[in-house]
Amino acid sequence: LFRSIKKIVLNRLPLIENFEGKSALVWRLSPRQDEQTLPNEACVALKDVINISDRMNPYGHIPSLELPKGDWLILRMGHTSTGHRNETAGGGKGLECDKFNPQAVRWQYENWFGAAFKHIDNDLLHRVLKRMHIDSWECGSQNWTKNFPEEFKQRRGYDLMPYMPLFAGIPLENAALSEAVLYDVRQTISDLTNEAFFGTLHALAAEKGCLLS
Repeated sequence: LFRSIKKIVLNRLPLIENFEGKSALVWRLSPRQDEQTLPNEACVALKDVINISDRMNPYGHIPSLELPKGDWLILRMGHTSTGHRNETAGGGKGLECDKFNPQAVRWQYENWFGAAFKHIDNDLLHRVLKRMHIDSWECGSQNWTKNFPEEFKQRRGYDLMPYMPLFAGIPLENAALSEAVLYDVRQTISDLTNEAFFGTLHALAAEKGCLLS
């Protein structure tokens, strides 16, 4: 028994397979592509990528722009909250904090675990409150923060900005380079999660004489 095909959607632009997972927009595993599945001729040469961010005015408009003759794709990128709201056992409702920002993590802590020390006798707390426990993770993924480019350059040793089209799935130069940069993005995310989020909470818990689990 055969079912008829109702619809086929083709994209005229080549895209990196599962770029959403490889750029950490979502949590998803996928094997690396190679030249066989992503040939060099399907990739955009880095020399053909032009950063026009400095031409944008405060209103987000580009009043005038002269580009070399040809067909161009204007790619505009920004970042915002994922909008994910956390509701733990019916309490603690609200947006997730920026886990790559130690100041945001500290603000969350002060209005959560640290709030106990503002309202309860500290002598009592130090006798009974010994551990801060973090359990579960329902917030999905995060792949950007305000200073992510600076953190990336410091940790990986090169500028991320010329490779921003990779976040939209546009392959650059060749499969090996595209996959390598996206891996570095994920590695930077891992570093920031460990240091800015868990590291900050560990230090804050220690200030109160508590262990972090």
